[in-house]
Amino acid sequence: MEKPIVLGVEGESAELVMSSGGGICIEPENGKDLADQVLKLYQDPARCRALGTSGKHYVLAHFDRQVLARKLTDVMQQIVNKG
Repeated sequence: MEKPIVLGVEGESAELVMSSGGGICIEPENGKDLADQVLKLYQDPARCRALGTSGKHYVLAHFDRQVLARKLTDVMQQIVNKG
């Protein structure tokens, strides 16, 4: 969808958003921070596009089903070739 993500959680999900470059992480359950970040994004369409594009590219590179299926096939082929 190429939309930036504003995520109010910690842990692995936050790390994923940050490593993808596709969004912003805020303090969980902080409504003021959420409103502030959404307003900043609204006021900066270029940043929104950049975050959205980064997120899309990250997902396509790491979570596309065809890419994952090819990786699994390669691993399985290596196992078969060893046996």
